[in-house]
Amino acid sequence: MAGSAQWCAETPFGTDARITPDDAPIPPGARPGHGCAMDDQTPAEVLPSLYREVLETVSRLERAGQRDVAWEIRRKALVAYSTHWDSQGRKALEKLNREARQVLSSKRVAAASAALSTGTEPA
Repeated sequence: MAGSAQWCAETPFGTDARITPDDAPIPPGARPGHGCAMDDQTPAEVLPSLYREVLETVSRLERAGQRDVAWEIRRKALVAYSTHWDSQGRKALEKLNREARQVLSSKRVAAASAALSTGTEPA
């Protein structure tokens, strides 16, 4: 009995004297949609390199003689890069790069097949 009297004396007035485990401050397990991964890059980190990649593909198009297509893709890339520094801008630049690469690869295939039929090297 002496032990319980001492315990009651140490318990502040107005508090619950029962000893119960506290709830965890953060529930175990990750909740879906809770925060973003630490390695996700922001558009400010991704867009400059992506824009540079589009311009390099455009340069290859120009060297392949596709100046009109290259100019159009360069113009669209500039608009996307200068107006949309978000996921929309990233998607637009990725799409433009894919389009430019498709044109480039289709022209290379056409040049290679023409070279085979004429017996000359493609330009």
